Amino acid sequence: MINNIWASLRQLANASILPQVQVTELNNEQIKALPTTPVVVVPAISGKIIIPIYGFLHKSFAVEYTNIGAASYLAFYAQGENYSLDTIPNATSAYLTDFLDNGIRIWTLTSRPQVKVTTGWSDNFKPAYSPDIDYINTPITMLIDDDNTITDLTGGDPANKLKVVISYYAVNLY
Repeated sequence: MINNIWASLRQLANASILPQVQVTELNNEQIKALPTTPVVVVPAISGKIIIPIYGFLHKSFAVEYTNIGAASYLAFYAQGENYSLDTIPNATSAYLTDFLDNGIRIWTLTSRPQVKVTTGWSDNFKPAYSPDIDYINTPITMLIDDDNTITDLTGGDPANKLKVVISYYAVNLY
């Protein structure tokens, strides 16, 4: 009987219906380099597509970061190009600057809608998680972006830490 239970649990796990969690901790140098060097927060899983559910950012910064672009935002990308979780923008409300100040704080991230609305009629309502073969075996990455060339952050402290917790489904598409 116990063998049947374990076999059933293994089948459920392989069927990708149970959410998984990935925890990644960034150090000061990784945080400072986010504008130019993306960090993989959920590694690619062979033969599967990763669909995020939600996430948390737990920051513990002794010293704030500076050199933050006015149009910068912290973003999480799945499938290389699509936003997968909420972004933390700087443009209209300086959330990114607030996030990068000193102190301890937890931020909650929710999954982006499954529909990506873009400009142009032909691209409207394009599925954000397309079952395209190119999207299998791709990670979720995190970076600070502004759609232009920006430089690394300054400031910070070797004691600064950022813990990224992402819950996701690993789905078999084929």
